[in-house]
Amino acid sequence: MNSTRDMRHCKSSLSSDIHRHCCAISMMLSIVGGAFFTCLASEYKVSGHLTESHIPRTTGTTSVLSTDYTLWVRNNHWMYHIDYKNGTEIYDAYDGTNRYHIVFDNKSKKSAGAVSESKTGFPERRTPLEKVLWFSLASAAYIEQSENFLEESPFTFDKFAAPIFDVQLERTKTVPHLPLEARFFVSGGRLKSAVEAQRKNSRPDRPFTPLDKLYEPGSEVGVYKTLTTRNIRGMTIPGQFELQVTCGIGSSRWICTQFSGVVTNVTDQGLGAFIPPRLDDDTSIWDSRFQSYVVHYKATNRAWLSKAEASQSGSHVLKPGHFESPPFFGWVALTFFALVTVLPAAVFLWSRWRRKESTNTTITTKTNTV
Repeated sequence: MNSTRDMRHCKSSLSSDIHRHCCAISMMLSIVGGAFFTCLASEYKVSGHLTESHIPRTTGTTSVLSTDYTLWVRNNHWMYHIDYKNGTEIYDAYDGTNRYHIVFDNKSKKSAGAVSESKTGFPERRTPLEKVLWFSLASAAYIEQSENFLEESPFTFDKFAAPIFDVQLERTKTVPHLPLEARFFVSGGRLKSAVEAQRKNSRPDRPFTPLDKLYEPGSEVGVYKTLTTRNIRGMTIPGQFELQVTCGIGSSRWICTQFSGVVTNVTDQGLGAFIPPRLDDDTSIWDSRFQSYVVHYKATNRAWLSKAEASQSGSHVLKPGHFESPPFFGWVALTFFALVTVLPAAVFLWSRWRRKESTNTTITTKTNTV
């Protein structure tokens, strides 16, 4: 901005009231312009490396998963691409309304995608590594707007363990206000509720370990830190970050998992106009933007279908716990229901009526004969 130059010009022209007013206006415009620039500054692109290390409690080999990533952000819209270096590539994106996910298997040359509606954009049901990447570099808008801070912890797959943590969070002072440090603690009340939910949903063929055998109320189980930062056009972006996860209870606690990330490149080139991740023409898509059913279809012209287009195409599969039929195929379900329920009942009643009529006819005949 040109605020310094404007101040210099003002000092040299204080002899004129007109100049003073002009300078005041010029300086105000510089300040407003700077504020406007700051508001637009939540648009950026970063790339780098991210590793997930699993550390044994005593002896053994530490397993390491290493990935390259690229992530784009524009306000509350984001998209990331992860190359797992094993032939698998992942895209996940959020456009403010829908979340898109696609997996490319470069060995088999096949791909599969999914799209769902999301009010918050939290990358639920993603791997811990993906959630740590999002939390570190793309969570600012979610944290700013969401009443329920984290719908899932960044470091666990367990759907029951997801909501049991309280979070103490510190964010950067400048845009985009990403996490600077976060500490995750076990909530005693939510831990108890999660254990009850585990037992309620347990099945003989699905053994589980109660969460209260893995976590202690009040214990610290995760620490996230931005180790270094990078600055570009007024934005503060992590340069290096890590998340350490502690396992065990009592005296047998140890750091069992560590996520380490490095940003190697950052620019102010964000998403611009949002475009969902690329598709192949034969990508298999599962669309769950509907309340009671999922639509399965093949991509055409390398494009995602709108919600209206998807509802009229592909095959419809009811979601668990839902019984209403999807549009367009409702009459089929209704006919089937009639055939298996109403028709047998009608046949049964008709046969009883026929037997009754036959009996009455027999009685009448005998009476007449007598």
